[in-house]
Amino acid sequence: MDVLKPHLKDLNTEQLRAVRHREGPLLIFAGAGSGKTRVLTRRIANLVLEGASRPDEILAVTFTNKAAREMQDRVASALSKNGFPGRSPTFGNTNVWVSTFHSTCSRILRQHAELLDYTPRFAIYDSSDTRSLIKKVYKQLGIDPRAIDPKSILNKIDRAKNNYRFADSFRDDSFEGGAENFSYSNSGSYGSNAFADIYQAYQDELLRSNAMDFGDLLCNLVTLFTLEPKLLKQYQDRFRYVLVDEYQDTNKVQYQLIRMLSQTHENLCVVGDDDQSIYAFRGASVENILSFKKDYPQAETVTLNQNYRSSKNILDAANAVIAKNRKRQVKKMRTDNPSGAPIDSLVAIDEKDEAQAVALGILERRAEGIPLSEIAIFYRTNAQSRALEEALCGTGIPYEIYGGFRFYDRKEIKDVLSYYRLLLNPKDNEAFLRVINTPARGLGTTSVAALINYANTNSLPLLLALEKALEEEVKFMKGATLKKFQAFFDLIQDLLAEADAIERLYRSASTAEHSGENVDLSITLKEALPALLKRISDDSGYMNYLEKQDTPEAESKKENILELCSVALDFSESALRRNEELSLQEFLDRASLASALDKDSERAKDESGCVSLMTLHLAKGLEYDVVFFVGLEEGILPHARSFEEHGAIEEERRLCYVGMTRARKLLFLSRALERHRFGGSSWHGGQASRFLNEIPDSLLRERGYGV
Repeated sequence: MDVLKPHLKDLNTEQLRAVRHREGPLLIFAGAGSGKTRVLTRRIANLVLEGASRPDEILAVTFTNKAAREMQDRVASALSKNGFPGRSPTFGNTNVWVSTFHSTCSRILRQHAELLDYTPRFAIYDSSDTRSLIKKVYKQLGIDPRAIDPKSILNKIDRAKNNYRFADSFRDDSFEGGAENFSYSNSGSYGSNAFADIYQAYQDELLRSNAMDFGDLLCNLVTLFTLEPKLLKQYQDRFRYVLVDEYQDTNKVQYQLIRMLSQTHENLCVVGDDDQSIYAFRGASVENILSFKKDYPQAETVTLNQNYRSSKNILDAANAVIAKNRKRQVKKMRTDNPSGAPIDSLVAIDEKDEAQAVALGILERRAEGIPLSEIAIFYRTNAQSRALEEALCGTGIPYEIYGGFRFYDRKEIKDVLSYYRLLLNPKDNEAFLRVINTPARGLGTTSVAALINYANTNSLPLLLALEKALEEEVKFMKGATLKKFQAFFDLIQDLLAEADAIERLYRSASTAEHSGENVDLSITLKEALPALLKRISDDSGYMNYLEKQDTPEAESKKENILELCSVALDFSESALRRNEELSLQEFLDRASLASALDKDSERAKDESGCVSLMTLHLAKGLEYDVVFFVGLEEGILPHARSFEEHGAIEEERRLCYVGMTRARKLLFLSRALERHRFGGSSWHGGQASRFLNEIPDSLLRERGYGV
């Protein structure tokens, strides 16, 4: 009889098979809620306890420090329960290597940095450091940051490193199919080699600074192993077993590194789920896990298809959705959990009605005894949080934005509203200082400090001081600096004129109403305020600045600004419906009040817990008793951008699957018949998401909210 040791007793048949596997490549498809971390850590412990490997012969890598710490703790627990005479498997006190990709690379590189002309004490630059460095490179090359956005370049460098591509590979080429026709401030058009030159200069500066960015940690280690085959052999011999968590999220350079380390013994175990590959925008390639058997024909495959998290109804619905993907390993998750409640399907009139329905649903769940900490709201885009936040504040439900900022605390919203504040109150010095160089206009701290000193000397607010300084042509306003200050002042004057025109429109509408004149101003009244906010974001250069960055983060910021315009549109429509006088100041006051209510919610959560709000990308790896999943409409989920991109719809479907499988007991899916957005009344007319339509009707229960 096979007597199982303590670390093996609570494993199911497939988990046990994966944990006990010894030699050769092993592919573990670990579906949602199937216990992949348990299997991975028990496998490490089993290799040690069965004498197959010493602790220092095992390398396990994952993506986040949180995941690495959890793996370390679980390995330690499994070893200690079996009497292993060791301490916690962390870097400080044993030879077991359980860490992130970047930590692993850093640790190896510090041992051999001289081979790449670095010293062992090289610095690791974070995003703030790299932004500073790219500014230095721009100055060296004479590049105008208004012509080539620095953030866009850093993003492209990062993507290049994810694909293990260096500067020379972009010479006389285009970056991902698009010609890089940039302009230098002192030499006109530069052409397709601009990116290659900036990239190379950036790398040269890193080396001179004895520094690496995060992408370098991986690229430099692959390069080191390529240049030093004997050193590679040393680490291949050291790490007889290599284990990789979340393999579906690996990019090209990570893939290359893992192949190099395991190519002699092929004792490579990868764990992941192609159905949860949702980070293509970061360079992750689902092909890495789908092609594993092609790379390692002798690999054994184990599929963990028992879900321990969700009710049967939730799991069946998620299975129905993900089954429509063609590019996947065929599998169907099962569970021994009860069927549970049907999935609630909510159809709302608009986003406000949807948010109110969610708030009501949360209050009902709290009354049933479910803690707020076990409730989450998921959405596809950050901009969707605004209506939800207002509804939660209005009903006194404490909440937090997981991994991000509340709507009115987001930088882009505060920036646009600071312009707006300055238009309403030209004496607002804080607003002036926030927008004077936002986006960057080349007005350095020295120039701004000179203006501040001039304003203080003349006892004037900054905007009036700027006007006076321009009229008098004071000493610090010369040449290019004068032109930049003048351009900013002209911008504010144009916007002030627009704001004044709107205020006159509002007053004339009120006068016409009181005098009984038959004047229909409803269309212009409704659109005037959101048009002002849109003009602020366009004329200031803010939208163009975000477009040049060409990143998912910048796209999200643009959506947030458009959502602010939608808030203004909703404010105007509501005032007109109620026959209230419109006022630019009233809108700003309401925005300020909403921000204050956010702070009240923040304080309230300390006493009773809070609801978590987050995008679907941040939801991966989490689980809750109750999930409210909003915005299941064509154009939102799947996102409108995915309609034109090859394979993007399948990734959107995987996002939907991830969101659904975070729920343990209750899942609420909602959509709106109309979703207001400035520039258009809705996203594709509120058409139900194809993913919602893929769920069998027998699993759904229509709720009566909104219609």
